[in-house]
Amino acid sequence: MFPVGDRDLGRFLHEMGEDTSVTRKIEKIWLRQWFSCLISDLAYIHTKGVRHQDIKPSNIVHRGDLIFFTDFNSAAQCEPGCTTSTENPARKSAMYSAPEVLDRLRDDHSLTRHGTGTDIFSLGCAFYRYATCNRRSLCRLS
Repeated sequence: MFPVGDRDLGRFLHEMGEDTSVTRKIEKIWLRQWFSCLISDLAYIHTKGVRHQDIKPSNIVHRGDLIFFTDFNSAAQCEPGCTTSTENPARKSAMYSAPEVLDRLRDDHSLTRHGTGTDIFSLGCAFYRYATCNRRSLCRLS
């Protein structure tokens, strides 16, 4: 499977810890650059009418300083800007899912509709995990 990554983002964040070596400092710079890359990548796949639907740190891998979304098994094709609903949503990680995906049934038993914004919410949750980590050296990044 290409690309074979060095680590997923979840493991990357876990391993950074309090290490202050030159390598770790370089990786912290990568991490800041990856945010803009991931946002651009997500915008691109959305313009192509694809929703990832399962964005989380373990589905983002890096190889050196390059970053990639992986695991498009849950992805769905849709018209750009569309919203959809489904009775059987893709398997999602609740920690990174938008509220409208988790609470898909309304009080009137109709299904909630959601669009590409749910991917943006999930990516924001991954960024939030980084920003609020309990490791001081990571949280001091500006």
